[in-house]
Amino acid sequence: MHNTTQQFGRIFAVLLRKKYTVPWTTIAKSAPVWALAVSNFCADFGYFLLSIDIPTYFHSILEFDIEKSGIESVAPHALFCITIIIGGLASDYIISHSILNVTNTRKFIYALPLGLTACIVVLTGYIKIKAINVICLTIVLGLYGPAAGTVGANAIDLAPNHSGLIVGIAYSFSAATGFIAPAIVGAITNMKDTIYQWRIIFCIVAGTHIIGIVSFVMFGSGEIQHWAKSSENNAKSVPFTSLENKESQHELID
Repeated sequence: MHNTTQQFGRIFAVLLRKKYTVPWTTIAKSAPVWALAVSNFCADFGYFLLSIDIPTYFHSILEFDIEKSGIESVAPHALFCITIIIGGLASDYIISHSILNVTNTRKFIYALPLGLTACIVVLTGYIKIKAINVICLTIVLGLYGPAAGTVGANAIDLAPNHSGLIVGIAYSFSAATGFIAPAIVGAITNMKDTIYQWRIIFCIVAGTHIIGIVSFVMFGSGEIQHWAKSSENNAKSVPFTSLENKESQHELID
């Protein structure tokens, strides 16, 4: 057992000495990578705007007591956790049963729920029954789950060896929506906070979703990119005995 642990330790040390190269220029020119970043930005814009500012909407428009509306505030996020799992399971089922290929599956799982949120969020501004209004907004926030799950999965599709980097790029852009979205809401509702202002806000959310859907459907991909294949070949795993020999050589030199 001790020898096995030492062997794995030596193998890990050799792997650490392998040079990891990133094709920055090629990634920057990749349309599928940018489509993923833009679509994630658009989805996160709506999610952050609604999740941050919906309590204000509940208080000012629906006249709810925020301190006593715990269930209404938690329900959307609980539904989000459920739908992100359902989205992943649905993707696996569709791909494994050859219903759609990987590319079309990613586009379908992203576009369908986000398209529904765009429609529902606009209609919410015209629904006067408070209970239905709350239900609609809960569904809207919950439907962001599959879209969020698509980002990580699609990054692995495009470039398995660089998936962490691609996810980092996508989330670096989308993180800005955390302060951009509330700033927009504040600018629109600053002078007057009525249902008419919120209808404008809901239309902005729907508009960003449409942009995200169009960009991902047109330029997104679920296939491994050519530049990822070349880097994958360069980083192929070395046989166990070869790694041991390399490590032994390093020990002799030392």
